[in-house]
Formats: sequence, structure tokens, C-alpha cells
Amino acid sequence: NEEKIKYQSGLITSLIDSIPDLIFYKDLQGVYLGCNTEFACYVGLQKDEIIGKTDYDLFSQEEAEAYRINDLSALEWKSPHHNEEWIRYPDGKTVCLDTLKTPFLNSDGDLIGTLGVCRDITSRKRAEEQLIHVKNLLHYVISHALGSIAIFDRDMHTIYVSDRFLREYNVTEKDEIASHSSDVFANLPQKWKDIYQRVLAGEICSHDEEPFVRVDGSVDWIRWECRP
Repeated sequence: NEEKIKYQSGLITSLIDSIPDLIFYKDLQGVYLGCNTEFACYVGLQKDEIIGKTDYDLFSQEEAEAYRINDLSALEWKSPHHNEEWIRYPDGKTVCLDTLKTPFLNSDGDLIGTLGVCRDITSRKRAEEQLIHVKNLLHYVISHALGSIAIFDRDMHTIYVSDRFLREYNVTEKDEIASHSSDVFANLPQKWKDIYQRVLAGEICSHDEEPFVRVDGSVDWIRWECRP
């Protein structure tokens, strides 16, 4: 039995050390019972040096209190608890982790602590930040474009319009565009309905010179283009 326990213990240790995620487990008081190599790298200590310590021994007061609160939430809810957090390794590397903390049970099913698994999601977070930046930049460019710009989905529901579009169609707020282009183009000629269908089929339609009648009755000559 002792040999079997040693075998199983070694197998579990090898398994969690081979996982690139940060893994740790603590008792009900927040004392570390074990961890994998990646977590030890984050702490900057050997695994044996972490066992028996709490977050207050290893991290700043602010970090330790945040970790303890998340531990207690998992214990109180008795179910897995996710949170995202930015951490810094001793070498200065900063990563964002998706941390899953779940109640840690013994073989009899008794609650004895928390198990944590932290996955590096830095690339995803950076991509999300970049997407937000590009989206904000796109909105800025469209809003201040010299031409009148409108973007619709396949069903002609309005997605976005430029500020000039609002002025040319005498709409004071973007919210007033409502949910469908027919609310702005109440008497849409069949010509434009046909053009929209051609564009939805993948065609780019344009015209270099065409009169454009504004809501006040004045007429401008415009160049327009509709594309998928």
C-alpha cells in the first residue's frame, strides 16, 4: 500500500508539473499544501518553500487580501469561482490569468481547502484591447468623415452612421435612426431597393453624378457608392 501511495503521489506530481497552467492547493485557512513548478516560478521560490505558508507570507498585503477573498468565495459558494487578474513574475514578465478556484475535497468528500488553476490569457486580453482600439478608431473615422456614411446589416437594420449622415437626413441623434432603414428612407424608390439586393449579392454599385434632394428641398450633385 505504501509503495502504491508513493507511485500515485509521484504520478500526480509529474502530471501537474507537466501542465503549463499555474496550479496550487490550500487548506481551509489558506495554508499552501502543494503547487506545481509553474506556480513556484511565479512565486520565485522552490515548491517545498511554499508549502506551509499563506499568501500573506508570499505576496504584498493587497495581493494577499485579494487572493484570500477569492478563496473564501469559492469555499462559501461550494462551487468553482472564476476571476481574471494581472500578475508579475520575479523577472518582470506580466501576464493576465484566468483563475479557477474550486473547493478541494478529500477522499471522504469532506471540504478541506481550495484548488486553484490559473491559465495565461494574455494574448487573448491583448487582442481584445486591440479590437476595442480599432473599433474606437473606426467609429472616430466614420463619424468625422467628409462623406455621408451608413452601414447596414443584411436586413437593412442600421449598424452605424456618420455625423454627416445625421445632418443630411435631419436626424439629431443616432438613436433616432431606429432599427430599420425604412424609418429614415420612408419612400425608398424601387431603384434603391434593387441596388441593395445587388450589393447583398456581392456587387459594388456606384454613380459619379446624381442629384440628391435634401430634406429642405435643396439639391446637391453627389457621387455615391454601395458595397458589400
